[in-house]
Amino acid sequence: MKQCENCGVILSDNQLKCPLCHRGLSKGDVTAGVLIPNPDYPAYPQDRLRQTRVFLSRLFLFLTIAAGGICLFINWMTWDQLSRPWSLLVIIPLLYLWVLAGSLLLSRARGGARILVNTLGLSGMLFLCDLLTGFYRWSVNLVIPFLIMAATVIFTIIVLARKRLWNAYIGYAITMLSLDFLPLLLYACRVATLFWSCAAAGLTALLCLAAMATFTWRKFHDEVIRRFHF
Repeated sequence: MKQCENCGVILSDNQLKCPLCHRGLSKGDVTAGVLIPNPDYPAYPQDRLRQTRVFLSRLFLFLTIAAGGICLFINWMTWDQLSRPWSLLVIIPLLYLWVLAGSLLLSRARGGARILVNTLGLSGMLFLCDLLTGFYRWSVNLVIPFLIMAATVIFTIIVLARKRLWNAYIGYAITMLSLDFLPLLLYACRVATLFWSCAAAGLTALLCLAAMATFTWRKFHDEVIRRFHF
């Protein structure tokens, strides 16, 4: 390995010129495995960043446990007056916030995985909230179908507009296309009762599938064969 004495850029042994300052490299630039620190380009404090992430996760865990415990205690003390497990309506969103914080702040996962995890987490949270408040089916009739449709459209736009991100996002896009038929399955099982919203989710999947097949047919065809072994 080589290191430019002028700007500190690390280079391979076969390079003769620094791409940053365009200075010719000499034998004195060979580091023999020992890199010379450059004060103009200090090393990024990875340990401090990791410690900050660990502290934030532990702080959020403590606040979650404290808030959930307080709500459970108040719910238990006032059960004679209310007779409802309202504390779960606080605990469930807190658990979802854990999912959100883990995917956005603490995770190094790709953007596609974050979108998918948050779509599923938010759908599950809203379904449980609907279930605990009498199950009026607003979650399965409207909210979940439109959440899934929105995520599918986002993945489709990314795949079509950013060709360089194709390999990173096409797997998530195919997963969301499959999830678009979940509302129709819920309607067939009589869990959902609003047909048009469930059918709209399935129609969105078919339109997005047609868009990807039309504008990126060769890549889409090869990806389907590779994943499903057709």
